[in-house]
Amino acid sequence: MANPWHVKWLQEGVKAWNYRRNRVSFFPDLRGVNFFELLPEDYRTRPKASRFFEGLNLKNSDLVGADLSNLNFRRANFTDANLTNSKLDASNFNQANFKDAKLTNASARRAELDGAKFIGSALQGLNLEGASIKGTIVLEASLDEEQYQALGGTEARRYIEERRDKYLAARLSKSGNAVDGAYLGKSEAPHKERDVRYDIYYGTNRVPIYEQGELIDYGCTENGEISYGICEVVLPAGRPIGKLGPSLWKKVVRRVMGEGHTSTKVLRIVELNESLFLSHLLSISQAARGDIHPTLFIHGYNNSFQSAAQRAAQIGYDLGLGQGIGLFSWPSSGSKSGYTSDEAMVDVSKYKMADFIEVFLHASGNRQINIIAHSMGCRCLMGALEVLGRGRTSVLKRINQIILAAADIDTRHMNHLALYAVRYCNRTTAYTTSKDDALKVSGWLHGFQRVGASPPTYVFSGMDTIVANNSGLGSFGHQYVATSRVILGDIFQLLKHNASPNDRHAVELVLGASPTHWRLRD
Repeated sequence: MANPWHVKWLQEGVKAWNYRRNRVSFFPDLRGVNFFELLPEDYRTRPKASRFFEGLNLKNSDLVGADLSNLNFRRANFTDANLTNSKLDASNFNQANFKDAKLTNASARRAELDGAKFIGSALQGLNLEGASIKGTIVLEASLDEEQYQALGGTEARRYIEERRDKYLAARLSKSGNAVDGAYLGKSEAPHKERDVRYDIYYGTNRVPIYEQGELIDYGCTENGEISYGICEVVLPAGRPIGKLGPSLWKKVVRRVMGEGHTSTKVLRIVELNESLFLSHLLSISQAARGDIHPTLFIHGYNNSFQSAAQRAAQIGYDLGLGQGIGLFSWPSSGSKSGYTSDEAMVDVSKYKMADFIEVFLHASGNRQINIIAHSMGCRCLMGALEVLGRGRTSVLKRINQIILAAADIDTRHMNHLALYAVRYCNRTTAYTTSKDDALKVSGWLHGFQRVGASPPTYVFSGMDTIVANNSGLGSFGHQYVATSRVILGDIFQLLKHNASPNDRHAVELVLGASPTHWRLRD
């Protein structure tokens, strides 16, 4: 009867459940659920003393026939919930909100309802035998004679009517005391830089990691299926473009003053099922204003899920993607020593990557999408395009920009893979450099040149190749897609205007080069 996803999410606890309810719109289907069975084992010896469900947001939930008895739902929100034929016996509902809830033929025998609000509630047939009603508000709803008798007869009726009158008087008094312009004359607080919270819409074939029923991370092994969700990342105030945190001096000051975060950090991971992921992302896409299409990022080698999400947030925010950024996170080991295992994971993950691209497109409505890939993630992306090219070319035709940065792909293999990008997608751009020590090592290990390493510069007909050798790349150079202001600025022009290399200020033609390619201006 109940939606198994909704039941699973309840087991994560009230904090995770309420956060998901606040972030994503859905109507919980919990028909027939026995809530006691959702308690962790160590909570079951004293279930009514447990705070596992305290403050739970069950607004608009379908709880028909559910068993909520002998538990603690203090301060829970049952607004507009359907509790028909449910069992509420002997539970703590003190200060719970049942506004417009339907409790027809439910049983609340010996329930604690102190301070609970029944405003506009349907109470026909509700069994209130022995229930505690100290401070209970019943308004725009009615109890019949049998229910009053179950609560104590005439005294109960008088008490409920008095509580109703006091509640109405207090509400009227409160509304009458409202003063327009209450804050006039108060000086505004000085402007202060604030941390930024940024959304990552992820798909991953990593194994999920749970702690006490709550999803806390994804691991480095392959799951065999795609998990979807939202990852909220905080970017600290004072962080320069291209950096994950502020300068060392600002970090010290913020730490001493206790002012916010000192580095980019994942705050919470919220798992969604595919249908809810689609509907939520579609609503975000439809509400988004701006010229940049929804954008997806694929990380490279040596990335945990958390580090991939942090980098995706930094890139997305620095590129001005106000609606958030997509992320496909394949199961990299997150270790420098895991290069060969990462190669195996990339090859396996290209099939799930292809599926996620299709889902991400559906979630973007009628809009095209952009894809940015880095390092070994380029190999995963190009493999996924090959998979899509064998029967799903309609998906490829809806890809606007493909951007390959520091691509760790054998140039011989790229001669075959690139066909799927240049033939179907609007524009494909590859950034390459002679300053990437990581790709030099990769080329040495494989015995053949990588697409993202030069010289010689790899060029493929129909693909724009940009040589990035300016001084802003740093000595190691491999992370330049995220850390170079010049590269980020050039990518912004690509995403916003679909500008060709000849029309971008940061890029100039390499004179006399054959085949034709470009370079960043010094």
